[in-house]
Amino acid sequence: MNENELIRYRQNNALSYRLLFLILLCSSVFTLFGTAFQLYMDYRKDVQSIENAFIQIRDSFLQPLAVSLWNFDREQLKIQSKGMITLPDMQHIQLKEIRGDREVVILEMGELQAGETLTREFKLEYRKDATSIQIGTVRVTASLSNVYQRIRAKVLLVLATQAVKTFFVSIFILLIFQFLIMKHLNTIALHMKEIRPGRLKTPLRLKRRAYLRKEPDLLDGVVSSINGMQTRLFNDYEAREAAERALRISQGKYRRLFEFSPVSIWQLDLSRIKSKLENLKQTGLKNLDDYFVDHPGYLDHLLSLVSAINVNGTSLGLFETESRQHLIREFPEIFRDALNTVYYQLAQALWQDKDYFETDFQGKTVTGRPIYIFLQWYISSAYEQDNPSESILAITDMTERRKIEDILIQSEKMASLGGLAAGMAHELNNPLGIMLQASQNIERRTSPDLRRNLETAADLNLGMAQLQEYMERRGILRYIEEIRDSGIRAARIIKNMLHFSRNSESNFTRVDINQVLEKSIELANNDYDLKKKYDFKNIRIVRRYGSDLVKVDVVETEIEQVFLNLLKNAAQSFHGQKTAESPEIIIKTSKEERELLIEIRDNGPGMDEETRKRVFEPFFSTKPVGQGTGLGLSISYMIITNNHGGTMSVDSAPGLGSRFLIRLPVQKT
Repeated sequence: MNENELIRYRQNNALSYRLLFLILLCSSVFTLFGTAFQLYMDYRKDVQSIENAFIQIRDSFLQPLAVSLWNFDREQLKIQSKGMITLPDMQHIQLKEIRGDREVVILEMGELQAGETLTREFKLEYRKDATSIQIGTVRVTASLSNVYQRIRAKVLLVLATQAVKTFFVSIFILLIFQFLIMKHLNTIALHMKEIRPGRLKTPLRLKRRAYLRKEPDLLDGVVSSINGMQTRLFNDYEAREAAERALRISQGKYRRLFEFSPVSIWQLDLSRIKSKLENLKQTGLKNLDDYFVDHPGYLDHLLSLVSAINVNGTSLGLFETESRQHLIREFPEIFRDALNTVYYQLAQALWQDKDYFETDFQGKTVTGRPIYIFLQWYISSAYEQDNPSESILAITDMTERRKIEDILIQSEKMASLGGLAAGMAHELNNPLGIMLQASQNIERRTSPDLRRNLETAADLNLGMAQLQEYMERRGILRYIEEIRDSGIRAARIIKNMLHFSRNSESNFTRVDINQVLEKSIELANNDYDLKKKYDFKNIRIVRRYGSDLVKVDVVETEIEQVFLNLLKNAAQSFHGQKTAESPEIIIKTSKEERELLIEIRDNGPGMDEETRKRVFEPFFSTKPVGQGTGLGLSISYMIITNNHGGTMSVDSAPGLGSRFLIRLPVQKT
C-alpha cells in the first residue's frame, strides 16, 4: 500500500482511527503495571492442562461414546459423560445425534456458567469393517474460572491493578463511543423506525459539529446512503403504485369479461395430456390414428388427463348447476359423449402442435338434459407465458338456434309436402269416386228389392234368389262391402290430406285454453280405443295450469283435435312398455311474453334422434302397418303453424319420455 492509498484509507476510516487511538492511549497508561512474566507462564500452564484434558477425551472417550450412541445405550452414555465431566475444569458436556440432515441434542451434563470458557467439538464416528460413519458430535466446554482463581491467589495485586485499569478504560471508551457513535446511531435508528411511504421524502440529519472533522467520515457516508435509499424507495414506491393501479384495472376488466361473457368459458389444464403425447412422440410414433386403433381405450384415458381449473358464471347457467366446484368435478362426465369427436380433435391438434380448433356436438347438462353446443378450443394462449399448458375453452349454446333451424326445415318440408298432398288428393279423388260409385251400383243392380232388376232377370230366365245365394256363398257381397269400406277410409284419408294442405276456414273464437284441455282429456277418457286397448283410465294426468292466462283466438275443434292426438300418442307409447314408473302425462300451461305455452309431457319410452326429426312428416308412423295413417301429428303441426300462426316442437330421448311444446300467439295476426 503506497502513501496515497494509506492517506485515502485513513480518510475513509477516520472515525475508526480516532476511536482506536483513544483506546490505545487510555490502555497504555494502565498497562505499564501489567501482568509480569510469571503470571503469563502460570496462565499458560493451566490452559495447557485443560488442553491435555481435551486430548484425553479425544483419545479415550470418543470411541466408547460412538459405540454407545450407535446402540443407543442411554445409561452407558450417562456413565461415560460423567467420566468426562469429572476431568479438571470441565464444565459442560453436550451430546448430539445426527438424524437425517439435522442434529438433535440427546444428552447434556453440567451447566454453562458465566465466565470465559474453552470449547472443543469432536465427531463421533462408528467404525464398521473398513468404513466410518459419523453418527453425532460431542461438545466439551471447560471453564477458566479456576485458572483465574489460582492466578488471583498469586498475584492479587496485579489483578486488582488490571481491574482498576480495565474499569477506567471501559468507562472512558463508553464515554467516547457514546459521544462519537451511540447518540448518532440512536438518531439513525429512530429515523429508520419512522420510515413509511408518507415519510420517504424526509431526509436524515445528524447533529454533529462540522469543525471537528476536515473530511466526511463513515457516519456521513451512512447518512448519505440512507437518504439516497429513501429517494430510490420513494421513486420505486410511486412506480409500484402506478403499476398496481394499472394491474387492478386490467384484472377488473379481465374478470368482468370472463365472468359476464355471454359465452361459457372454461380454463383447462392440459399439462398431463401434453406430457403423455410427448412421451408417445419420443417413442418414434408417427401416426396417432394407428395408435388409437391398436389401443381402443387410450382416447378415454386422455379424457381423464384433462382437468378443469375454473369456469365463468355463464357456464353455471348453461350446464344447470349453481356450484363451480360441482361443475368442475363433472367436466369429464359432461364431455364423455364427445370422446370420439372433440377429444379426438384435441389429441390430433396437440399432436400436430395446433393452437386452435372448433367443432360442434350434442352434449348434456349436469342434470342430463341434451344440449347442442359449439366449441372453440384455444389450446395454447399467447398471453399465458407463465403457464403454456393452460388452455381456454369457449362454449356457445346452439340449442335454441338448432331448434329454430329444425323448425324452419320442418316448415319448408311441410309446405312442400302440403302441396304434394293437395295434388295427390285431387288426383286420387276421381278414381276413388268411380270405385265407390261402382261398388254402390253393383249392390243396387244385384238387389232383389228393385223392380228393374227383377224384370231384367225374368227376361233372362235368371232367378234373383239363386243369384243372391250364389253371391253370398262365394263371398262376393262381402268383397263389395270391403271395397266400399276401404273406399270410405281412403276418402277420409284424402279429406285429411286436403285439410293438411289448406288453411282452415273455420271461425276463430276466444277461449280459455285450460278449458279446451279439459274437454280434450274428457274426450280421451271416453274414446273407445283408448279405454279398451290402451287403458287410458290407468294413466295419471297431472295438471299444472297457469292461473293468470289470457284467452286466445283459436278454432276450438281444431285445437281439441291437436290435444287429443297428443294424448292418444302418449297413451299408445305406454302400451307394452314395462317400467318401474307408473304411466304419467303432465300438462302444463303458462304465459310467455306474447305467447301462450302448452307443454304436454309423458314418461314413456321416448324417441331416438332420427324419429324425433321425422315425427311431424306426413305418413311417417312408428306403429305397425294398418294401425296408423301417419297423419295425426303432421295435421296437428299444420293446424298450429299454418292455421294459428304458432309453433310446435318436440324434445325427446330414449328412456326419457317425450315433451311437446305448443306456442300460440296471444293476439291473432
